[in-house]
Amino acid sequence: PVVVFLYGFNPDGVAPSGILSEGTITDADVIARPSTAICPGGVATLDDVIEKMNTGGAYVNVHTLVFPGGEIRGDIK
Repeated sequence: PVVVFLYGFNPDGVAPSGILSEGTITDADVIARPSTAICPGGVATLDDVIEKMNTGGAYVNVHTLVFPGGEIRGDIK
């Protein structure tokens, strides 16, 4: 499940090149999730997210207006 948004929805769209968003993700940005089959161990803090990233348990999914369910996905390793 989604545990951190990299940037918010922009109804005007974005340019295909350049910076889409920049900033720092903090504990306040983490959407806590309980331990489930799709999120083993759960996530409550940014340290939990980093641990998932370091152990291959995280991915990025890019949602677009054309493909709201996700246009492209990639595992974080």
